[in-house]
Amino acid sequence: MELGRAQVEARLAAIFEPKTPNLAAELASIPNTRKLPSLKVHSPTSSGFSSGCYMSSLLNVVHSATMKGFGCLGGGPYGAYFNYKYYNDQQLIDNISNLQDKRVIIQHGTQDEYTAYEQAVTNRDWWKDEIGIPEDQLNTDYLGMDGYHNIPSAFYGPTGPGTGCLSFENTYSVVNCATKYPDYDSSVASICWLYPDLNCFNSGVPSAGGKASNVVTKGNYNGMLTEFSQEEFCLPYADNTCEKIYMSDTGHIYIPNQCKSSDSNCKLHLVLHGCGLTAMNWGTEYMKRLTMFELADKFGIVLLIPSANNFDNGETLTGCWNTNGYLGTGHIFMTKDNPQMKVYKGMLDRLMGEWDASEFLN
Repeated sequence: MELGRAQVEARLAAIFEPKTPNLAAELASIPNTRKLPSLKVHSPTSSGFSSGCYMSSLLNVVHSATMKGFGCLGGGPYGAYFNYKYYNDQQLIDNISNLQDKRVIIQHGTQDEYTAYEQAVTNRDWWKDEIGIPEDQLNTDYLGMDGYHNIPSAFYGPTGPGTGCLSFENTYSVVNCATKYPDYDSSVASICWLYPDLNCFNSGVPSAGGKASNVVTKGNYNGMLTEFSQEEFCLPYADNTCEKIYMSDTGHIYIPNQCKSSDSNCKLHLVLHGCGLTAMNWGTEYMKRLTMFELADKFGIVLLIPSANNFDNGETLTGCWNTNGYLGTGHIFMTKDNPQMKVYKGMLDRLMGEWDASEFLN
């Protein structure tokens, strides 16, 4: 049964009984140095692995008026790809006319043992055939690579016998694919595709004749990586604590030095982790292996890196994003009323607001 706006609001009210009777006091208790700053950034895109890939797909459909495009690695399509027009008619997602201008890059291994390769094919076909985005906005060069469920890197991940794109076990899911795909880095491919004005796709991605090492050097970054309070957004936007909606109370932001001034003109990229790859589990070690910090410094991109919580909801999902309705909201997870989606939107809006970052940066 499909839900209209009134039914959605009623179901949300029943499931998420507000737990913040003194919202003003809760928000006032968060130090300014932990409140996400306004940096006047622009051109927001996202990318994600596994659960983060699904959520990246979801975000760009639900908030298509805000997002400019996304990268999807090891995941699949927007959950309501078969009836998205219904949600559009109910105004539960942004107008679908916005989907035409998206840039999309889909990367997926044919031997993925967790997320079926066919999920990525469905994602491609939906954007290509149903939405009809132009061919020069959709990249599938590495859809069908010979790989498992992992994050191909040109710079990080174990090397030697038994490693590479076809290696199963790796703490951070990051693998060095040099033996099979020399100088291919999934993050370089994503960022260079999503921002064509950077002019780095042809020079930095092997499928176009380039090398990732032409774009960045491993470890070449010195910006500001710091925590911020996600509670500041869970409390007012989801009307509950972060724990209640299975998000950590802490997220991370990476700010290149050139993005600290009010006239920096920097871009914004949202990085969404896969199941279990939370900051609660691994601190900053996972995010440091994504090549994203090097790219951020090179091109002036602020990175927003939220974190899910490690939860027990009676299922096998651990530290995943709400891309399948595990919060008990049914199809609501595919709309603006997904509590985690509300939090993301609040964060994005804050970062893109008029510059106000003195206390946070100092």
